[in-house]
Amino acid sequence: MTNEEIMNEIENAPRYHVNYERKDGKTKEYTVAVTERHPDHIKGYKFADGESCGIRRFNIDQINHLELVS
Repeated sequence: MTNEEIMNEIENAPRYHVNYERKDGKTKEYTVAVTERHPDHIKGYKFADGESCGIRRFNIDQINHLELVS
């Protein structure tokens, strides 16, 4: 994929608010453009505090709440 194709995929991916419990016990909230769904995790482009932070993997068992952004 070209960089342009990747950016288009991220821009068009559905965005979710994710409440996530990290392995260190801290709970964080992110906005994530979900690009892949797997049985045990999701992958997506993470945004925190309005800043883009890159592609991240979120384990399903550590997600407290997942809500589609309207």
